Amino acid sequence: MTDAPSHSESHDESPAQKPSVAVETHAGHDLEGSMLDRVRQWTDLLPWIRLVNVLRLAGSPVWLLIVTVVSLIWGGGLWIFGGPLSPWFSIGDASSWVGSAAEPLSWFCTVTGSINPLVLCFAGFSWLAWLTAWIWTSLCWTTPMLALARQGALLTAGRPIESISRIVPLALQRTPQAWLVMVTPAVCTGILLVPVAAVAWLVSIAGDPLWLSAPAAVLCLLVLIPAGILGMGSLVAVPSAMAAIINEPSADPLDSLSRGYENLFRRPLHLVAYLLIGFFVVTVVSWLVGIVATGTGQMAAGVIEPFAIVTNAVPSSDPSGLNVEPIAVEPNRFAGVILAGLKLLPVVIAFALSWGLIGGIYLLLRRDCGGQEVEDLWAPSVPATSLPELPSAAKSE
Repeated sequence: MTDAPSHSESHDESPAQKPSVAVETHAGHDLEGSMLDRVRQWTDLLPWIRLVNVLRLAGSPVWLLIVTVVSLIWGGGLWIFGGPLSPWFSIGDASSWVGSAAEPLSWFCTVTGSINPLVLCFAGFSWLAWLTAWIWTSLCWTTPMLALARQGALLTAGRPIESISRIVPLALQRTPQAWLVMVTPAVCTGILLVPVAAVAWLVSIAGDPLWLSAPAAVLCLLVLIPAGILGMGSLVAVPSAMAAIINEPSADPLDSLSRGYENLFRRPLHLVAYLLIGFFVVTVVSWLVGIVATGTGQMAAGVIEPFAIVTNAVPSSDPSGLNVEPIAVEPNRFAGVILAGLKLLPVVIAFALSWGLIGGIYLLLRRDCGGQEVEDLWAPSVPATSLPELPSAAKSE
């Protein structure tokens, strides 16, 4: 019978038999290394560099042609409806309209502001002019604006431009949601202003006494401040919400508006910085295109001037009075159309580029607010196409 091992022997093990345990030593925080590890390329440090890709829209003949055609249709409609409209919208003839639209940024602000009912409502228009201008502008420009914002977002995300056959149906499909985005801030602001108007009416009926006017004014201020924030914020929130409508998988008007107001109030400094960069890009491009258009116009005038129409003649300074010097009037209609087209070129390029930048700036602000990467851009599913049928000879084999 063997003896059981003693208690001391069971616990007396050599150090070599003990399992080795790795000892972790904290080496400290490598702050500089962790920061640089996240920087893979220049766009990580300077995200606004991505907006340079949107310049491709300024050289896209297809989209420039689309914007030109829509501009002419929109201007023609305003000329037809010019009776009830204010001079801001009415146009006498093609040359005067294009001449007033020669400032690209001013024209862009006019068209973009016209899709916001609040801008037209407080511009001093009559109700008929206000409603006519907003309906016609929304019908003409909503779909092109959505398509340009989508193309600008794609270029900012480093993707190629989508074909018209894919982008136009998507923009048309989401145009009704964009109309709701335009109307919602105006409706909410109007609802907030209704009690203010009611209080003002009651105070006027009471004879405007001080004991009633002072507390009523304080109460109205509590309503007017949110209404002002909502209304003035729509100048930025509506274009941003339209970019969200076309670039997000869910075309929810309320969600898109919340994104637009979030971009404005959560990241105002980022928004101002991106807008200044976009303003600089559009200004430089418009200036360069304007130089080219001016030079082309001078060359065209030099070629067409010998064929100008002569409508008057006066005697020369010769004492005999027999010789006459012809006086040529302004260039003919042929030259006027050419010059009008050259004046419209910077406007069209600036408009297409500006709405492309709106789509790109939306992605940058979305990244700053929620941390969603710029490259994480939704793409609609491509419908599956059926495979072609094999010929009968191949089937028999």
